[in-house]
Amino acid sequence: IVECIDTVVEVSVGALGVKEMVPGIVLRSQSDNCGVVKSAIFPESFSCLHVGEAPHSVALTVWDSSDNHAVCSAKIRVMDFIAPSAICRNVTVPVSLLGSGRTVTTAELNDG
Repeated sequence: IVECIDTVVEVSVGALGVKEMVPGIVLRSQSDNCGVVKSAIFPESFSCLHVGEAPHSVALTVWDSSDNHAVCSAKIRVMDFIAPSAICRNVTVPVSLLGSGRTVTTAELNDG
């Protein structure tokens, strides 16, 4: 018997933009008279492409030593809590005596 968490679970993509899923993220409980020997979750990962979408379904499967299996499902919401970093370079803009200068472009400031 396997039971998944029945609320939407929020997971965050890491610095590389990926969240590797493990059964413990959605597992509430598991039991078997001969013991659970193996478990797997599908899909196995989420990426930045999944951030902001409606919750995704995942399936958790557990097997016992006789190769009997049970499946439960859960909902995952993929989040991104890592802010982007801006790397800027210094730009010198000459200004006339009247205080006018030119517009600085994004490309001139971007150093990353």
